[in-house]
Amino acid sequence: MNRKRITSILKWTGIVIVSLAVIYAVLLIWSTIKLSQAYAALAKDGRPMRAEDVIPPKVPDTENAALLYQIAILRLKAERAGEQNLLEHEGKLSSDLLSGSLDPNEQEELARLLQTTCIEQALAAVEEGVQRSQCRFDLDYDKGPGTRLVHLAWIGNTTRILCAKAQMEASQGNGAKAWKTLETALRFADALRSEPFPVSQNVRIAQTRKTIASMQSLCQISPPDPQQMARLDNVLKGFDDDGPYIAAMDGERLLCGDWVFRASPMSRFNWAFSSDHCVDWFGLVRSLARTSPVLFKPTLQYDHAVYLEVLHQSTQMLVTPYSPQDTDVERQLFAAIPWYCPLTRNLLSPISKSYWIVGPKAEIRITRAGLAALRYRQAHGVFPENFDALGLQDLVDPFNGKPLFYRSEGEGFLVYSVGLDQKDDGGTPRPNDKEDPRYKEGWDIVWRYPGPKAL
Repeated sequence: MNRKRITSILKWTGIVIVSLAVIYAVLLIWSTIKLSQAYAALAKDGRPMRAEDVIPPKVPDTENAALLYQIAILRLKAERAGEQNLLEHEGKLSSDLLSGSLDPNEQEELARLLQTTCIEQALAAVEEGVQRSQCRFDLDYDKGPGTRLVHLAWIGNTTRILCAKAQMEASQGNGAKAWKTLETALRFADALRSEPFPVSQNVRIAQTRKTIASMQSLCQISPPDPQQMARLDNVLKGFDDDGPYIAAMDGERLLCGDWVFRASPMSRFNWAFSSDHCVDWFGLVRSLARTSPVLFKPTLQYDHAVYLEVLHQSTQMLVTPYSPQDTDVERQLFAAIPWYCPLTRNLLSPISKSYWIVGPKAEIRITRAGLAALRYRQAHGVFPENFDALGLQDLVDPFNGKPLFYRSEGEGFLVYSVGLDQKDDGGTPRPNDKEDPRYKEGWDIVWRYPGPKAL
């Protein structure tokens, strides 16, 4: 090869290298600007900017309910019940009782177990715990998406046990005791209020809804007295709050997302193959195998910027008035994430505002209105004819901002929210059959008292 040819090759090689360096520099500057703009938008909106801002402060042992809850759980998990520990076994029996699928023999077993020393002591610890002012579980927040949240599973079982215990107490004629147990269940459902993870708030929502359903059913067996109603109403008010859900979105960003984007390639690789996080890690690995953007700083920074922008928009949507189009907007927001942003695509999943915020609010407010109607009957001997008589004019339907629908019906009442479609369907509840054409729309969120069947 002659010198002229070598010189030409070196010249064009140099041009290519310089061109690539210039392109890289331009992309790096551009992605840095995009990332800075995403952070600036968050700061302008008043969102927390440091992990320390969302991590719950430490709580003195004497005020921390979590310590008592853990004692209760350890007691139940230490006892065996066949192939399961007592917590799992009792939780399954309780779940079947609440769904109406428990056979007589199993019901006998459940009643017997509820009277054992182990369960009595465990539930006594829970009852003592709900009297404490704060609750903070000991979590290793430095592990980001690898933070172990093993307590979430046993919280669900404990709530089911408390609700089942309340039902059995009421059916045995111990109405006052049953309502005390159910009040404990409601306060216990709030144990995760300060935990800044979306999955924790999902569990909190599920346990709250389960307890509210038990409250409505228990009213048919033995309605609470006025003092109990006042206490329950006060607790329910505390659940009508967007704060924990917004904090969870900030926690998702600062504790999980930032950890992944700032981690070293090896740490990110180890996380991808960890079974401890709650992300679609198989999808992540496939994305990493198909693409290399996470190894290229400009695209990694752009991926990070997109992640922050999508999460910011999702957070903003949670605090806006509900619209039936919200679900479509949420899906479009996530569907628009570019293919070359693999971390964003796998870290985030659509957050349903109707499930997280609006639906629970409707159920809480319906329950508060129903309790007020029962309290009115205790005072006046009849149910009120209209909603105004309840004195709850500020208790509006979160789906449309208008008063909840209410009417007396013979010896009972009907109170309901218009639900997702914002249409008044006359108090028609959602059908259980998913094949029913009215399953997706054409129904309301309803409490009819008395219902067709108590728990």
